[in-house]
Amino acid sequence: MANPAHARHALLAGLLLAPILACQLFVTSDVYQCSNDGDCASRGGEFANRKCLASVCVARDVADADKDASTSDASDAGDAGDAGGGGPFGCAANVYPEENPLRHVTYTRVFQDVTAGTPLTAIAVQVCAIIDPNCTAPRIQADGGLTLFPDVDGKVTVDVLYGFNGLLQVTDIVDGGGKVTPALIQVTPPVVEDAAVGPPALMVSPSVFAGVAASVFGGGAVDPTLGHIFFRTHDCLDQGLAGISVDADRSDPKTRSFYFTSGNIPDPGAVQTDKGAKGGILNLPPGTINLTARFFDTKKKMGSVAVKLRAGFVTYVIVTPTL
Repeated sequence: MANPAHARHALLAGLLLAPILACQLFVTSDVYQCSNDGDCASRGGEFANRKCLASVCVARDVADADKDASTSDASDAGDAGDAGGGGPFGCAANVYPEENPLRHVTYTRVFQDVTAGTPLTAIAVQVCAIIDPNCTAPRIQADGGLTLFPDVDGKVTVDVLYGFNGLLQVTDIVDGGGKVTPALIQVTPPVVEDAAVGPPALMVSPSVFAGVAASVFGGGAVDPTLGHIFFRTHDCLDQGLAGISVDADRSDPKTRSFYFTSGNIPDPGAVQTDKGAKGGILNLPPGTINLTARFFDTKKKMGSVAVKLRAGFVTYVIVTPTL
C-alpha cells in the first residue's frame, strides 16, 4: 500500500485540478468572451471580478489555480509553508501521530549496492528509537529476535510501532565485511500503516565511501570520531527537488559539504542540488544536527529535519517540506 500521506497529497492535488479540468471542458466549446481581464469587467454583473482565461471569463480562484498548476519549477514555489492543502508542498503543515505502543505495523525496504545495483544480503538490520542513535536497545522483532537479515533479493521487513519515525541500523554481518559502510536510515515521514516495498535503499560500500571522501577532501580522510550525512531533497510527492541548498546548524573544523552532480559524482564546489537532488556533509559532531533546506535562488526555507548522527556512521535522510 502507498504511504497514506502521499495518497492524501495525490487526492488533494486531484481536487485542486478539478475546477481547472472543468474549465478546460468549457473552453472547448465555441464560446468567446474576452481577450483580456478588461473585457470581463466591461460585461459587468457576475463578470465584473472575473479573469480572462483562454477566451473565457472565469472566477479568479480558478484562474489562479490554473496558473499555479502550470508552474512546474520548484524554485518558484516560494516558502513551502505557503502552499497549504495538497500538491508538491502541501505536506508542510502535516502533524504526524506519536508512536502507539499498542499498535504495530510493518516497514519494508530493499537494500542494494549503489554502484552495482545488486541486492545486499550479507548485512544486518536493527530497529532503533529516534532517541537511541547508538542502538543500545534495538527493538524486538516479530520473530522474537533483535536482528533481521535480507532475503536473496535484499528485502527486509521490520516490525515497528504505529507512528514510528526512528532509525534502521545497517551494518555488515561480519565486522569489516566490506559490504556496507555502517549506516543509520532515518525513517521519514512516520510509518502509519503497513508499508510495502518502495524505492531501494541504495547503500555505499566502504570503498565507495572512501572514494567520496577523497573527492571531497582532495585526498584526505574522514575522521572516525565524527558522523556523516547523505541527504536527498524531495517534495511531498516524493519527487526530487533541484536548486536546493542544505546547511547544518553545527559543524567541526573538519566538516565539508558537497552535492552529487551529474549522477553520483561528489562535487565540493557545488552550492545546490541538481536534478538528482542528492548531497552530503562529512565530519559532523555526533548527536543531533538540524538540517535546513532552502531554495537557493530565493533563500526561502523549503524544509528542515533534526538528524541523528553517530561516530563512524553515515545517516541517510530525506528532507521534505516543513513549516
